[in-house]
Parts: sequence; C-alpha cells; structure tokens
Amino acid sequence: PRSQRAPKPPARHQPPPRPQGCTMTTPDPRNPSDLSSDHARELLDHAQRTAATTRVGASWTAVAFLMAIGAGSSAALIGIWLAGPELLGLPMSMFFLWMAIGFAFHFRFAHAAKRGFTRRWLVTIGLWALAWIVSVFTTSTGAIGDNIWFVTAMALLLTLITTIGAWREASA
Repeated sequence: PRSQRAPKPPARHQPPPRPQGCTMTTPDPRNPSDLSSDHARELLDHAQRTAATTRVGASWTAVAFLMAIGAGSSAALIGIWLAGPELLGLPMSMFFLWMAIGFAFHFRFAHAAKRGFTRRWLVTIGLWALAWIVSVFTTSTGAIGDNIWFVTAMALLLTLITTIGAWREASA
C-alpha cells in the first residue's frame, strides 16, 4: 500500500542559497541577448566579491604553518642549548612534532594560493632554513659555549623571519 512506502530521499545536491539581497537570475545560455548590462554588472560584482573572499582565505594555512615553524624552531633551539648533547632528542622531537602538525594543516586545508605565494614562500623558508642550520650547528656542537645571548639572538631571528613571512603572506 502507498501509506507504507518510505519517504522520498532528499535531493543529493542542492545549490547553495543566494546571498541576501542578490537579485541575480541565470540568463539563458542559448540566447546571448538575454544578458542585460545591469545583469552583467551584477554578475561581475558577484565574481569580484567571490574572488576577494577566496584571496582572503587562501593564505591562512601558510600563515599558520609559518607561525608553527617559528614557534617550534625558536623553542627547540633554546631547548637544544638547555638540554645539551645528552638530551638533544627531546627538543628536536617536539620541533618535528610541530613541523608535522604544520605540514598536516597546510596540506589538508590549503585549496588556493595568492599570486606570488611561491616566491614569498621560498624566500621566507630559505632565510629560515639558513638561520636554523647555523643556529642548530653552532648550538648543538658547543661552538658557542655557554653564550645564552647568541642562542637568544638566533631564536629571535628565527621568530622574526617567520613572523615577517607570515605577515607578508597575510597582507598579500
């Protein structure tokens, strides 16, 4: 009997609701004269708003990743100096954990990139890598002795590089 039939399942894909105040209608693609100048202007405005929204959200994963790299590397550097060669694995393990978290977030949630991202990223990561290598080798080998000021300066340099890189990416 009809009364015992299961209800009809909802449609699989429903278009998202239009923003409030949006009066756009879709012109008939078979009739180009169906597009008025007012309607074309509305479509262009909508496309510009969509592009601006995409650009704003495009860099949050890179910014978060750079901040994780800066925080993790500067804290690990101080940890390396404090722990000494016997316990070097502890601060480095925490650093690699933060790097893995940053990678996971960036590669899972990054869907778009702003124009010029590759260049900004390579410059920032290149400067950070250079500072990190110098910092780790001089700190872990004991080349600086008990000079906490050098370690502090290098930790601040790592923080500065990644913060400026994140700021530039967020501002692009």
